[in-house]
Amino acid sequence: MKNQTLPISKSQRLTETALMVALAAVLGLLPLASLPQGGNITAGQLIPVILIACRYGTKRGLLTGFVLGLIQLLTDTRLIFAVSPLSVAAFILLDYMLAFTVIGFGGLFKKSVKNQGAALAAGALLVCSLRYFFHIISGVTVWSSWAPVSLSVFGYSLLYNAAYMLPETLITVVLGFYLGNVLDLKSITVTRLLPAVKKSKKGAVFSALAKLILTAAAVYNIAMVFSRAQDDENVFSVLRICKAPWLQMGIVTAVCVTAALVLMVLAKRKPLENANTTI
Repeated sequence: MKNQTLPISKSQRLTETALMVALAAVLGLLPLASLPQGGNITAGQLIPVILIACRYGTKRGLLTGFVLGLIQLLTDTRLIFAVSPLSVAAFILLDYMLAFTVIGFGGLFKKSVKNQGAALAAGALLVCSLRYFFHIISGVTVWSSWAPVSLSVFGYSLLYNAAYMLPETLITVVLGFYLGNVLDLKSITVTRLLPAVKKSKKGAVFSALAKLILTAAAVYNIAMVFSRAQDDENVFSVLRICKAPWLQMGIVTAVCVTAALVLMVLAKRKPLENANTTI
């Protein structure tokens, strides 16, 4: 069933959109981590806009992202550091109007990808990549004077924006996949999808442990990177990120992902009905 055929009133669409914008704005005000020169890691700030885009289409999604960009702009104090009117215009256009409006493309895969969770995850990856692109262009044009002499302007912008956009992308993709598999976005009222097969108590425990392990791995990696990003004078330095224990982080991540996959497989196993089997 297509969303356009649903008898959803304009007031309901407007109410849901307003609530999602408000939720996204609040998540932006409560970041998990922040960089001193701009850029936050949030608990899925882009997800509400992606949900609206998936539910009501790209046009409404783009408008929702645009409104969120305006709200984010009003809370940003970096505007005073722009050195010229052209820099101000480029900053507003790249870091907010374009970087947040493109979130409205988050529902592009809802028709081509059958699994709703996979469609949301693919949309999340796309919009995060587009947002990252616009932040890189902004770093090269507006904030080029902030680049250290030991790095090219492009290299500095690439690394600086990756420091928060990579974790933000990971969080957004995971949340999109999860919510897409538990919410029915095609119904008149958003409801929880009933699982095709009810998990046993042991399966539910395994599933919860898998999610906990993946969350712990993400938190560990973020903590390792950001703990190395400050120099002795508590000034952020992109170059110090290179000194993070990447090998150790890779091993920890690989172990955690492997353990989580094993637990997910165990969670989906059906319990044996006849346990009294002689060997």
